[in-house]
Amino acid sequence: MKFSDAFAHYRAGSASSEECALVEEELEKSRLISEYLDEDWTQTPPPEPAQAELRQVRHSLRRHRAVTILIAVVLAAALAAGTFFGALPLLERQYYNPEVYTYDRFCSDFDLYLMAYTELFHPGYVYDHTLVTKTGLGRYQLELVRYGFYAGESEYFSAALDRGSLTMPRSFQSSYLPCNIIERASYPVYPMEDTHKASVRQQLEELPDYIQVTAAISFPEDLSMAQLLDFMDTIDGTLCWAGIRNAPEDKQCYPLCGLDPYGSGILVEGINSFYPYFEQAGEAVTGEVLEAHFESLLQFLTDQTEFPAEAEQGWVSESYYPSVLDYIRQDGVHSYGGVIAAAPGELLRLLDEGVITQVWPMDADIRF
Repeated sequence: MKFSDAFAHYRAGSASSEECALVEEELEKSRLISEYLDEDWTQTPPPEPAQAELRQVRHSLRRHRAVTILIAVVLAAALAAGTFFGALPLLERQYYNPEVYTYDRFCSDFDLYLMAYTELFHPGYVYDHTLVTKTGLGRYQLELVRYGFYAGESEYFSAALDRGSLTMPRSFQSSYLPCNIIERASYPVYPMEDTHKASVRQQLEELPDYIQVTAAISFPEDLSMAQLLDFMDTIDGTLCWAGIRNAPEDKQCYPLCGLDPYGSGILVEGINSFYPYFEQAGEAVTGEVLEAHFESLLQFLTDQTEFPAEAEQGWVSESYYPSVLDYIRQDGVHSYGGVIAAAPGELLRLLDEGVITQVWPMDADIRF
């Protein structure tokens, strides 16, 4: 017989005589035990010294427990802080940082990349600098600054770098030269129609010589860098950009690329110990210097595998720079034409003397 069942019947008033006897016997046991316990705990309290000692022990235990808890909290906080501040640099290193200075103490790697990129693909522009504002882990707000020789003023572009993903404005990428603007720049050849040539000539003849025309020009044959410097010495104007052949004449390799024969004018000489004549400002410019400069631009861009470029933003493909490097190292550095700023009369003279075969006006302003 289970006591629980008998006790349930007893409480309900339906217990048998045997169940009643079992329950009452157990209740009597409980009463006796209860009386014993009451007598034990109601004895005379210990004398006062014992009570004082007991209070001291309890106080010591409470203080020890508080100190233990405090130490545990401090250790936990220190561990959390160490984990956070130790892990944060590791997390930051996962993402591209536009404020790293590997090659030059005056110019970040990010700035150097855009300097080389702008010189190669954006005739008439020099990349100046980047204003960087950190907005979070791996996140930066960027203001891109470049100088345009056509307008004679700086241009500002807003961009964002979000954990290695770079968002650039389309307007920054809009300065590529079209394939057909220079006659022999790529394959197939895009000669200007005779009617268009006649129209351009007429416009140049009507313009006064205080107007400066910025135009793409075409050479009748490729010039070496030494020959290009000779050409620059004979003109009354400025060759803003020289287009460099980037593939055999029977192949097309777009976009067109080139160099500024005068250099950027921004002194970043530290990088020259890594890439010879990357910055040629202050150097006595020779054909060999221009060749080394162009090769260094390409090699630097090839090596910057961490730069957060994305194809849909207009950047060239990863194979472009190595391909052009291979070509110029085998066939040399030669120019098919470029972008010049000169008076209308000077452009007409170059056409009449056969020094150039084509002029494609791009802009005009009053020169002083």
